[in-house]
Amino acid sequence: MGFTLACGNPDSDFGGAVFPAWMHLRKRFDVPTLIIHGDGDQIVPIGAAALNSAKLVKNATLKIDPGAPHGLADTHKDQLNADLLAFLNT
Repeated sequence: MGFTLACGNPDSDFGGAVFPAWMHLRKRFDVPTLIIHGDGDQIVPIGAAALNSAKLVKNATLKIDPGAPHGLADTHKDQLNADLLAFLNT
């Protein structure tokens, strides 16, 4: 099974530098894709990032972690790992 894992904000200057065609590539993903975003993120608006991406990516699964901040990979490691394992086991 193939899968896509992307971290960070593709619309930021950093994300744009690393993924210059990110906005267009989302429409071309053809593998199951997990999009995880914390609803406590005060840096990247969930609507502009996760909700928008989930609409554009075919076969996307959107997981919103309640209260998780922008750095959820550090602050909510256990939840992130559980989300990834659940996704990979589907």
